[in-house]
Amino acid sequence: DYSNVFLNSLEVGRAATTSRASNDYVPDDAFHNWKIGVTSALLWSIGLFPYKDTFYSSTDEMVIKPDAKFYQYTEPYPITHAVVSVFSAGPVAPSDGINGANVTLIMRTCREDGLLL
Repeated sequence: DYSNVFLNSLEVGRAATTSRASNDYVPDDAFHNWKIGVTSALLWSIGLFPYKDTFYSSTDEMVIKPDAKFYQYTEPYPITHAVVSVFSAGPVAPSDGINGANVTLIMRTCREDGLLL
């Protein structure tokens, strides 16, 4: 429960503009990190922009660190994560490795100059 963290933003004023509305990202959608509706409503009600945690933008990206909890997991739903990120009106944060990003998908979330849609 992060309500105390969210409500703290009322005390700090406009120093806080966004807050994460999702669980930690896990490839393969194990924890449904894209479900941010309820938390987003709370954040909007106190004047904060919600955003979801990072995501792999490609179905080919894989967790390659052998001691990682999610070793060899891949992301089957990168479009879902990209759409939810855009609709949240907060930052869009793809977290692909070097040369692993789906640039076409990422660029559909913003204008050519990088302004989010």
